[in-house]
Amino acid sequence: MRTSIINYALHFESKQTTSATSNTGTITFNGNSYTLPTNILKTGGNYAAQYYPTSGYTFDHWETTGAITVPSTTTNPTTVTVNSNGTLRAVYKTSSTTTYIFTDGFESGNFNAWTGTYVTTGETATVVSTLHQSGSYSALFTSHGGSTVARAYCYKNLSNQSQLYMLTYVYFNSSVSLPNYDNLWLIQFRDSGGNAIASFGVSKDSTSAKWAIQYGGSTKVYATSGPTAHGWYAVEACFNKTTSGKALVIYINGTQVAALSLNTSGANSIAQARVGIAYNAAGYKNYVYIDSVIIDNKYITPPS
Repeated sequence: MRTSIINYALHFESKQTTSATSNTGTITFNGNSYTLPTNILKTGGNYAAQYYPTSGYTFDHWETTGAITVPSTTTNPTTVTVNSNGTLRAVYKTSSTTTYIFTDGFESGNFNAWTGTYVTTGETATVVSTLHQSGSYSALFTSHGGSTVARAYCYKNLSNQSQLYMLTYVYFNSSVSLPNYDNLWLIQFRDSGGNAIASFGVSKDSTSAKWAIQYGGSTKVYATSGPTAHGWYAVEACFNKTTSGKALVIYINGTQVAALSLNTSGANSIAQARVGIAYNAAGYKNYVYIDSVIIDNKYITPPS
């Protein structure tokens, strides 16, 4: 007895998220490249597929109709399962052309993109693949709880900046451990002489560890809440050399949680940005993961 082979009708196409254009780019399916739109016949089964957008566009997501499916609509390349007739549609969007002063997600597996690293005795600064906000790597900074102030950070030297923003994703391996009125600074902006201009991170008041910012070595303000362990936070620090208004601001997940309004016109220009454990109170252990760092001279919208 002969078994008949069933060929299913597949339709391939593409469209822009705004519907401004359609059917640009190509789809490679089972090793063969197809211009769009196109129709083919295939038996049921699993097939490798990839969408290649034309210049100026980038892949956004897949759409399917009929009896074909993909395991994830946002993964490209993907595997297409064919159970009957259907449509595979690649949706594309305009490419982003945003440029920044500096950006690094540690995907090189090291700190080579940075000017350097600094650690005090007993502390560590390493690039790891065990946990990451995006990509395959992040940087892990640890303080071991010794009797002196701990520092473990990477730093980027900059041309003199009067206004600077740094966005980074931060993950705490455990609850932040600090004595009352002391600090775990995650981001610091310093002048060419190494003096701290602005510090951002976590500080403990008389009750709990809260997000905080500090101008120079003394003027500090707390947010109303602080971080918890085991979750990524988008932490953005802002310093502006100004005569009035908000000169220092910290944003958490895109929301302002604390700000200092004061005259900073006498401050030196920023020559270095540090991220990691820029300062950790003596006698307390903390483990901090850092990923997806962006430095610019304007507000940075956290990627979704």
